[in-house]
Amino acid sequence: MPDVTRPLLVRRPRPASPEPRWDEAARRVLEHREGLLRVLGGPGTGKTTVLVESVRRRIRAGADPERLLVLVGSRRAGGDLRERITARLTERSGHGGAEAGFGTVREPLVRTVHSYAFGLLRLHASRVGDPPPRLLAGPEQDAVVRELLAGELAGDVPGSGWPERLRPALGVPGFATELRELLLRAAERGLGPYELAEMGARHDMPEWVAAGRFFLGYEQVTLLRGAAGSEAPQATSAALDAAELVAAALDVLAADPELLAAERLRIRHLLADDAQDLDPQQMQLVRLLGETAETFVLAGDPDQAVLGFRGADPSALRDADPGGTRTVVLTIDHRAAPRLREATTRLANRLPGAGPARRRTGPPAVEPETGAGLPGDGDADRAVGDADRAVGDADPGAGPGPAAADQGAGALAVQVFASAAQEAGWVADRLRRAHLTDGVPWSEMAVLVRSTTRSLPVLRRALLAAGVPMAVPGDDLPLSRQPAVLPLLLLLRSAARPEQIDADAAVALLSSPLGAADPLRLRRLRRGLLRLHAAGAGSDPGLAAARGAVEGSAVDGGAVGSGAVDRGAVGSSAVEGGAAPGGAQAGQAEAGEGQVG
Repeated sequence: MPDVTRPLLVRRPRPASPEPRWDEAARRVLEHREGLLRVLGGPGTGKTTVLVESVRRRIRAGADPERLLVLVGSRRAGGDLRERITARLTERSGHGGAEAGFGTVREPLVRTVHSYAFGLLRLHASRVGDPPPRLLAGPEQDAVVRELLAGELAGDVPGSGWPERLRPALGVPGFATELRELLLRAAERGLGPYELAEMGARHDMPEWVAAGRFFLGYEQVTLLRGAAGSEAPQATSAALDAAELVAAALDVLAADPELLAAERLRIRHLLADDAQDLDPQQMQLVRLLGETAETFVLAGDPDQAVLGFRGADPSALRDADPGGTRTVVLTIDHRAAPRLREATTRLANRLPGAGPARRRTGPPAVEPETGAGLPGDGDADRAVGDADRAVGDADPGAGPGPAAADQGAGALAVQVFASAAQEAGWVADRLRRAHLTDGVPWSEMAVLVRSTTRSLPVLRRALLAAGVPMAVPGDDLPLSRQPAVLPLLLLLRSAARPEQIDADAAVALLSSPLGAADPLRLRRLRRGLLRLHAAGAGSDPGLAAARGAVEGSAVDGGAVGSGAVDRGAVGSSAVEGGAAPGGAQAGQAEAGEGQVG
């Protein structure tokens, strides 16, 4: 038989990247070998990159990966950091092989704080012979809260104590959501039902007193559900939500000194990234493990704390080193262009607090023979010059692209709009200009919004009308807003309550994957409806509603396209839709405001 050589699916080792030029502050982090070290730095100063290199050097020096733990705040940050560490550890060394000392490990090297707390609870349950804990999902929590509120509204739960002015809101879904958020924030702060009610009585807040009583019933119901779902009838499987994980882990470590000693013996090197987003209980857990470790690194920036609505307290990081003798401040910004760095620094200086990480300077000149510089947090392989590329300029009426004098410094624009629809149209226009005129790839563009739930519908319509592709990270959206779920729910809602179909809902259904209608097909549909209306079918209310819906979509498409580069092809749709070029933006605002609120 002929000798057939089959290809082997073996991942090739990554070539070694050039060693970055570490400044004095970064070298101090890399050379840290004992006790606590606080690393402060603004955005783009390389905090995460230094942590990745610190992990690689420790493992290369012989540290057991099983005894090293990196804690982060979110699953996405954990996944990105895990990939970066793995990539650095598997790079081909100068001797032709991969880094030594890194193989299969039983415990994850990078974990979120909640994941580590849940692992502790499972480990404790196995030690004492209890069933493993069960994590309550968000929809399940919402269902429990709504069921209990429905019982109180019907009078099945005596003595609930809700103020009379709040009783009409007990059946509103928004009230259930707000109540659940209150319970989660209280649990993150270490407040139980009695503590929450006591605080409400102390501050004359009857809402908090009633919420404390509700909290007690909520805990009892979740405990009973956990017992009902347990395989062993004599044991109770704890059902916990995300906010209760860390508190439960702290209780377990306090009740099981042997488990605490074993974890402290195992974790000899502890690093925490984005420590400004930890709440007090999470910081307490991190410090409980780090105070006995050989090296304990807290990295972050109190000025970048954006998760205060979830209980994050940046003061814990700010007060971690009272004397400042164990603090390193990274001041070289390797990501932002000079103009953007100056603008963000002016804004940061208005924030309260000392803010030592606000001092940021530009990177040193890159040597031609090495071309190596310290990369920023976002991408270790991106050159500093790539960050200087700007999409827009400060003058919206100027030509596409930044001015020639701004090419090296970057460009910054501040725009104020009368509505969310106008804002979305302008954003889509700038992205399209950057791609068609400046040749910027779609993959190098990003749009940041405060709330995907509120901003995404109108922004999606504007980008679709302008022909701009859109990709939203899945974990940024609740299940009901996922692209695969939202059209189906909208279709079912429209079938169940057809009288509630309005222009926005019709356009959303037609342009969804279920309708598969692009702006050209919507304009053709509109012209067909206009012909039917001219033929005498205007008395049909269903036809009139459909015509109004498609007219609104035509105005949306024209508003975005009229400012795009291809004015002749795209901008003509606004004229066909009966909207004057000057009134396109106003028409878009009227059609889009319904989805934003």
